[in-house]
Amino acid sequence: MNYTNPSNIQIGEKIKLLRKAKEMTQADLAHAAGCSDVYISRLERGEVECDAGNLFAIKKALDIPKAPLTQDEMAVYTSMIWVWHEQINTRRISDAIAMKDELANILHMPFEWDLQVIFLMQETRLLLMQSEDPGQRLEKAEAILKEHGNNASTEALYLYHMTKTTVLVGAGEYKNALKHGQKAEAYNNASSILTPSALVFTRIAQSYLHLGRPYNALIYSERALMADKNDATDSLGPFIRMMQAAIYTILGELDRAKRIYEEQYMRSKSINDKTSIGFAAHDLGCIELKMGNAAEALKLINQAEAYINEGGIDGHNALLSAVIRNNKVKCLMQLKRYDECKKIIEDGLVIAKEENNETNIIYLETVKCLMTIKDPKSQDYLENITIPYYRNSNSTLIYDVLEICHTLENFYNKNRSKTKALNMAKVSRDILHEMFYGCPVEVDAMTI
Repeated sequence: MNYTNPSNIQIGEKIKLLRKAKEMTQADLAHAAGCSDVYISRLERGEVECDAGNLFAIKKALDIPKAPLTQDEMAVYTSMIWVWHEQINTRRISDAIAMKDELANILHMPFEWDLQVIFLMQETRLLLMQSEDPGQRLEKAEAILKEHGNNASTEALYLYHMTKTTVLVGAGEYKNALKHGQKAEAYNNASSILTPSALVFTRIAQSYLHLGRPYNALIYSERALMADKNDATDSLGPFIRMMQAAIYTILGELDRAKRIYEEQYMRSKSINDKTSIGFAAHDLGCIELKMGNAAEALKLINQAEAYINEGGIDGHNALLSAVIRNNKVKCLMQLKRYDECKKIIEDGLVIAKEENNETNIIYLETVKCLMTIKDPKSQDYLENITIPYYRNSNSTLIYDVLEICHTLENFYNKNRSKTKALNMAKVSRDILHEMFYGCPVEVDAMTI
């Protein structure tokens, strides 16, 4: 038995009435719309669905003026746009590109602004996945929401804030990313059709991590893992686990972090991907260094450099070279091989200054100052250059501040500079307060 959908019959009947009103045959309409007369015949009888592309072509052929979509037409587009959403979520890029072309007509329907926001955000996500510039799509969506936002659907608002969060995390604007991420989470929870988003939770965790709030980051990373179990087709699990390893390292839970890095290392070796092995060896080396195993750490970091070079990671770029060099310096410092350490620092400073890389210059100067901490100039550099720069950094460098403060505090205590030691303790307290509560310490002037 041939079952037909009542909504298909309603759309078909409307097309038939409009065609006859225009005194067009099915063949005339088929020719004008670029489809077969058999399709038009079956469409009018409600035997086939009318997808968005054909619907737009038929409306154009019938010279129907632009107007709000009917409930049935809206259902066609809404159904398609969530199929597209699933294609993008599961990274079926070729399918999503084809579907985008079918849905692009939405932008030519001025009354359907809610669908336009959804389309623009999905298109932005698709372009970002292809490493392409999304252009002014976010700005266009913002303009639409500014005018119609009070009546926007929960799903449109969710997609806007979720996409905005992804873009801001990529740009290192973590405070704004966190605000949009929290709004995306709220709209996700309010929606009756959306499931918990691993991507949103991951972006919120990343923002908290870079803002110096590791406990919040850990909570959201766990939520991300739970949500990720519902999306086995394009799992964020490995990335989330590596983020958790970084969080555990910061929180001093080194054994837990090491287990994750070892899993990554063994997984990389099992697929024999030299670049992947290199990164895994580097991560494992860094945790060994944190655990005080400098000799093993140096061995792994040297191995990482060899694997990455052999794997040909688009040329072992300058940033990666700097990261490896900086961690070698840390290893050599722990091993008290100061002459080798100084040589790498000096060579690194020449390169960093040529590249005008402020972060690497300050990092290498900081290491040099830690080796010459008895020199008042080194102390001054650490207090007035390194600590403010690291605290204001949009990166996990903020966590290094605590180690530097602790080193200076111990040094000042040993040398009976109690006021300076107390000042370093205060800086550490302020940083920890921000990590726990997300805001600076407010001190009443009367209590000082």
